[in-house]
Amino acid sequence: MSTQPETRRAVVFVMAEGQPLEPRGVMIGLNDWDFTEVVSGLKEGELIAVVGAAQLRASQDEFLDRMRSFGGGGMGRGGGFGR
Repeated sequence: MSTQPETRRAVVFVMAEGQPLEPRGVMIGLNDWDFTEVVSGLKEGELIAVVGAAQLRASQDEFLDRMRSFGGGGMGRGGGFGR
C-alpha cells in the first residue's frame, strides 16, 4: 500500500490586477469541499478565483427560474419573445 497521498489534476483561475483571469493546471490533494490542498502549480501569494460546485448549481438554478418566468412558463404557449 502506498503512503503517498492521492493527487489529481484540476484547473484554477489565477487573478492579477489589470489582467484577465489566467487558467492554470494544478495538482490538488486533500479536499473536504470547503478546503482544497494545492500540491503544485501555484506560487506562494498568487490569488485565485474560486467557484464551488454548489455556487455553480445555484447560479444555474437561478438562471433557469428566470427563463421559466418569461412568458408564463413556455415559449410554445404564446408567451415567447417577439410577441
